[in-house]
Amino acid sequence: MQISNKNNKVGVAEQIMALEAAYDIKLPEDYKRFLLKYNGGDTPETSIYLGKGRGLGETDVRYFYSVAESDKSFTWLDGLDLLDEYLDDSLLPIASDTFGNEFVIGVADVNRGKVYFYDHELQKTTTELASTFTDFVGMCKTEIKRGVRTFEMRAQSYREKHGKDADEALQAIWRKQVPEAIELYRDMTEVEF
Repeated sequence: MQISNKNNKVGVAEQIMALEAAYDIKLPEDYKRFLLKYNGGDTPETSIYLGKGRGLGETDVRYFYSVAESDKSFTWLDGLDLLDEYLDDSLLPIASDTFGNEFVIGVADVNRGKVYFYDHELQKTTTELASTFTDFVGMCKTEIKRGVRTFEMRAQSYREKHGKDADEALQAIWRKQVPEAIELYRDMTEVEF
């Protein structure tokens, strides 16, 4: 699995200890190592197979939460009053898919380290995915991009396919998307423990 490795790593060890103390939990060691090294991050083009049962199939892994202040952090989840709901079940959200479902990790003695898929529509954990965080990461597969299509490449392809230039609205979208994609993919790195 690849992750965009641009999150701030300053003070992560202290933030992990503060999280564990504030909620009286103990994070699995492999998950702590992941946070210390990457502190969460975006995982574009990453998917995971959830299994055949209950029509789950495959979903994406959009990003992993960080311990730092951001819109993808435990602080953000706590501000939405979501963290306590999960922790009542001895689970901590660690990642999310595009549809708002969560990947959660066990933080109690009975389930520590196990990773589950939490279906937000059913409001419950639907399936155990892995017995460790390391195994979970191994199940996540990133389709490696070999480069971002530039504005010019997109315009040429559109011209060839449609026999005319793209309208201004579509060109404006491309002008926004290309720099965002370049920024996102520039810092991609393979997750290692």
